[in-house]
Amino acid sequence: MEDEDNGTAAAVVEKLIEAVEEIPAVSEYRNAYKKQFCNLARRIKLVAPMLEELKESKDPIPEQAPARSLAPLERALDSAKELLCLGREGSKNLLRTFQNKGFLAFD
Repeated sequence: MEDEDNGTAAAVVEKLIEAVEEIPAVSEYRNAYKKQFCNLARRIKLVAPMLEELKESKDPIPEQAPARSLAPLERALDSAKELLCLGREGSKNLLRTFQNKGFLAFD
């Protein structure tokens, strides 16, 4: 993770908060998957209070936290953001192709 070299755990938490706040900007989705993309965006927004609590916590965040637990969350948020952008910008045929190949699996 690039933040291990140039940031602290608090900086990583701040980056995650910014990533979660960018999700509502991606709001118009194709009709075929609109419900699933809206549900994903709504669930991602539910992570924001947890991140705010981490940021405002009086207890210091351990320096190992970014590499151990926050890095997978950061990768998941980046992947979800890419998926939501695909849902907004991708064609219906592209979305159908991804679904048929198993890349899009909404449960």
